[in-house]
Amino acid sequence: MLSGTSTKLSSQQNDLLGVSTQARFKLRCRRPPALGDVSLQAQCEWPSRALHHKREIFILAGMPDSKPSPIQSLLEIMAKLRDPAVGCPWDVEQTFETIAPYTLEEAYEVDHAIRTQDMESLCDELGDLLLQVVFHAQMADEAGLFAFDDVASAICDKLVRRHPHVFGDPARRGERESPRTSEDQTRFWEDSKAQERAIRADAKQAPTSPFDGIPRALPALARAAKLYKRASRLSAEGSGVEPISEPDRGFDLAAFDSALEVLVREAGQTQVGSEDSAKRLLGQVLSRCVEAARTLGVDPEAALSADNFAFESRVERDH
Repeated sequence: MLSGTSTKLSSQQNDLLGVSTQARFKLRCRRPPALGDVSLQAQCEWPSRALHHKREIFILAGMPDSKPSPIQSLLEIMAKLRDPAVGCPWDVEQTFETIAPYTLEEAYEVDHAIRTQDMESLCDELGDLLLQVVFHAQMADEAGLFAFDDVASAICDKLVRRHPHVFGDPARRGERESPRTSEDQTRFWEDSKAQERAIRADAKQAPTSPFDGIPRALPALARAAKLYKRASRLSAEGSGVEPISEPDRGFDLAAFDSALEVLVREAGQTQVGSEDSAKRLLGQVLSRCVEAARTLGVDPEAALSADNFAFESRVERDH
């Protein structure tokens, strides 16, 4: 397999392709190369507002003298590590389930590098996270499910699909209003994701949930944020969903709710550094909840997970 070569097209090839004279090629041998000219399949990619214009052509060319791209090298290294005959025993015995915790860990390490402004570490940690993608793709390829190229193609298609105002037909862009702000774009994304979830559910003939697509493996606090955001959206759409969990009948949380409402209102009225003030406020409130959990001998993660489940069940029942 040959990939990652850069070349200039001849004027004849340029006329054939109808593209600029600079193009990037991914070359794959159709058959084992022989002496002399080799029939190669070339997939040409070139810069475009539509991101992915591809044409497949056949060319006669000699074997190009080029080294594989870094991503191709990584894919080949991973394939060899997973080779039962010559690979690494540890890598060979891994599964999706055993690698998943490492994937989460690497994502957290990327986050840590960003928070500490350690750009050298960020480069290294992003490589570790990329390895996780390649590892999962290699296992999927071995199982006949999908390959790394399918992963890359899927995200390319998704980005283009969710940005019609950028990549759509220029002649038709006026048919729908383009997002003017990041908030408009976020609403468009949410609408697109909701439509995609509905299509997947129809294809599987499975019942839908208002919370489809929110991973259950998320930490409880992160999942609660997503659950309440989705419920708030349903409430705004007139679905009758109250975006807050019901208090336990054995406890009166009215005083706490009132006090919290006052704190939130005061933080929202702060003019100087309002976002930082809000973060500090919420951090202090959450810290006090964690301390309360410690005093009561309760695991705060487990407690919030249980409340998430109760909230999710109520919304699904009433929706």
